[in-house]
Amino acid sequence: LETEVEKVLKEQAVCFYAELPSKGLGSAVCVGQILPGSDITWSTHCSQDRLPKVRALIHRWSGPIACAVLGPRGSLRSLRAEAEELCRLAGPRLALALFACGGSGKYPANGLRASSLELVSSRWALVADVDLLPSLGLQEALSGLPLPPPGVCGKSPPSCFVVPAFEACGEAAVDLNRLLDLDVATARDQLRSLHDTGQAGLFHGQSFPAGHAATDLALWLAKDTVQTSYAIQWEEGFEPYALVDVQRLPSFDLRFDQFFRHDKHSLYAEMAASAWHFRVLRDGFLVDQPHDKTGPPPSEEDHALRVHASGLMRRKFRELRCRQLQTVFGTLEDWSASAACPCPAHCAGE
Repeated sequence: LETEVEKVLKEQAVCFYAELPSKGLGSAVCVGQILPGSDITWSTHCSQDRLPKVRALIHRWSGPIACAVLGPRGSLRSLRAEAEELCRLAGPRLALALFACGGSGKYPANGLRASSLELVSSRWALVADVDLLPSLGLQEALSGLPLPPPGVCGKSPPSCFVVPAFEACGEAAVDLNRLLDLDVATARDQLRSLHDTGQAGLFHGQSFPAGHAATDLALWLAKDTVQTSYAIQWEEGFEPYALVDVQRLPSFDLRFDQFFRHDKHSLYAEMAASAWHFRVLRDGFLVDQPHDKTGPPPSEEDHALRVHASGLMRRKFRELRCRQLQTVFGTLEDWSASAACPCPAHCAGE
């Protein structure tokens, strides 16, 4: 008998096979329905064991959802079975790219993010992890921003809108999650109290504060402002969750595919070097839903990878600096004639 997912694939004609754009080959199948192009799409990714997080997101986000899912090698049948259930639950607003090529112990996050964005047909996408849940009215708040209409890119620098993400500290997860169903003004007042008492803070505020520090939490929590968004400056290490213009978004750098804390950071560094404007939305927020850590404990190999990732990030900064100087001075050859450029284009053997 024809399964429900096979019916969806036949009716929607969105089934295709591809290779994950990262090291390591494997089969993939895209299931679900063609996403509407006029809404804001939540673009995310996860491993097969995190698919219940997609279910939770379906209940909280009423717009389109695009998700790339990585399962162990040979797991395509079980992945499709789980996709069948999620497609029935979400209806016409879910697209899943399923990759049955995992099992190496490495998670190609940037490759999966890129694959998820390929499913997005809307002009704007909220690029955010699957472990996050949106506050009440977040989708409407994002839709109400002064965004360029479809098909109009313009000559002005592109903007992205950062959505603050919070995590509970200690045993305050229940209190923090209750705020998701409150209006933003009330939730902000209670978030201020939780923050002041050390019960909540910005995501990874203790383990990696640079990741979200540029959000300027003090300004977001301020009482005496009515602005719907405010400008911030990019800082090194910044890796927010943000609404981005898909048409103008740089590609995720696959050199950082498996380097945690450099994978997203590398994208936002490139956006900053490309003169993107960063603004923070005040009329909404995200809350982290903690999950049990999986995988083996850190090893010497992991330490070596972190060292390599840091070196690779420094190299990317040099590349971006070279690109900026090229824009100012003209061709690379014109500029390099008067200065020693350390980027790969001019540093043989780097």
